[in-house]
Amino acid sequence: MFTGGTYNHNVTTNTSPQDQGIQDLSKIASRGAMHDSSARVPHPKCHPESRRRIVEAFIAWIKNPNPPEPEHVRWLNAPFGHGKSAVMQTIVDTLLSTGFAHLVAGAFFFGPGHVDAHDLLPTIAYQIAINIPGMRELINEAVMRDPTIPSKSMELQLCHLIVEPLLALADGLHHIHHPTILIDGLDECATTAAQRSVLDIVADALVKHKLPLRFIVASRPESHIQLKFQVQPLSQLSKFIELENDLQAKLDMGAFLVDSFDAIYEGHLEVMSEVPKPWPSAQEITELIIRANGQYVYLTTVVTFVDAEFFDPVSQLDVVLKGRPDYSEVSNIDFLYRQILQRVPKAHRTVLQHILASLVIARHNSAAFREERVELPKLVELLTVHVIADIWDHTKQQILLVSQALQGVTKLNRAWTSEEIPNQCPPDFIETFNPPYLQPRHHSFLEFLEDENRAGEFYCNRKLAEAEWISRSQSLLKDALRYKYVPRVAFIKLCI
Repeated sequence: MFTGGTYNHNVTTNTSPQDQGIQDLSKIASRGAMHDSSARVPHPKCHPESRRRIVEAFIAWIKNPNPPEPEHVRWLNAPFGHGKSAVMQTIVDTLLSTGFAHLVAGAFFFGPGHVDAHDLLPTIAYQIAINIPGMRELINEAVMRDPTIPSKSMELQLCHLIVEPLLALADGLHHIHHPTILIDGLDECATTAAQRSVLDIVADALVKHKLPLRFIVASRPESHIQLKFQVQPLSQLSKFIELENDLQAKLDMGAFLVDSFDAIYEGHLEVMSEVPKPWPSAQEITELIIRANGQYVYLTTVVTFVDAEFFDPVSQLDVVLKGRPDYSEVSNIDFLYRQILQRVPKAHRTVLQHILASLVIARHNSAAFREERVELPKLVELLTVHVIADIWDHTKQQILLVSQALQGVTKLNRAWTSEEIPNQCPPDFIETFNPPYLQPRHHSFLEFLEDENRAGEFYCNRKLAEAEWISRSQSLLKDALRYKYVPRVAFIKLCI
């Protein structure tokens, strides 16, 4: 509680010594990579009328106790932005909400801030302990016997956290058949070597250890990933599933757009009441589907851009539709990204460039700016509005103002939701310890920023940006030492 200027925090824990292994594992697990993480809000999900056939096919396969042999792995692949993560999220949510949680051994979503393959198995093991009856006690005992297991190699993690507990429970799994592990965004895992290691672990689990598991892996069709699936042992265990840009997919996109724009219309009635329906027209919907070329990320970016706060939806949509890219030079998604960035007034372009530089720096350095194994999203310390403002010598208000114009490609989040904050916390305390931080809405936007041919005037040279960030951080640290004040933790970590 707070009394005057004093803060007294009384914490009561219900941790049982017999459950210490699970408690330790929960602290190590990458919560931001789980299906229900607040760090991934809003979670990508399929529109009720989109990708229905493929989602239903996956769920039927997961539920089937006798699938076609020897099919234990399904590789869902498609170029970026085609909705792979939405399909994976929808599969997990559907199973959990319909009484089939025991068939979801665990799910791991690689993405910005969650790229370390070493976090995969502790996170999956924690979910197995929660989801599969009888596994909690066995995994708890494994961690209590050797608390260093999560720091060991992936092969040893697999053996001690998953193989031994599952085989010990093998007789009790007959009524569950084969639970499924879902791994999304494998191509976003830190390195190609790490991506191969993850697939080696999948193969070892099934071939070497003969675990009663199934796997769904989703990624872009990168050549090194494709090669792993095309050679033994995975070639004999896997089925390839490609998200197609067929007529049904286009119909699904149309349904998504109609519902999304209807919601925007209703949500902005004060400015939309005199706009005749249907809005947009069928011709405009078709034009957006053509431009998307199968990329749901294009459509979701358009919808988010049109729905931005403090902007007129009709004018926002006109910006998108009136611009036409030179197809010989730039793709539709890149042109859309440029359109959004060009909406920032020239007077604020310096602030914009510094925000974009911060996003790019965080993509490659987020692990260096956090305490090991803290439960916060990995990008928080680096990308808080306060830190960006301090580093680049802007005001917090300037950062927030430009962020408003970037709602189509970035979002402002907080580490803790309002429900997780005690009622008695004063506003200044919340602002200090739970500040807003920036996140990219899609990994492809960061790739765009680092490619000079794609980004044009908005290209960010990471090496130059990092050098400038470090120089400014060191100056701020010197000032802190000189004037005896405590700098933000991100500055200190940069300078060590």
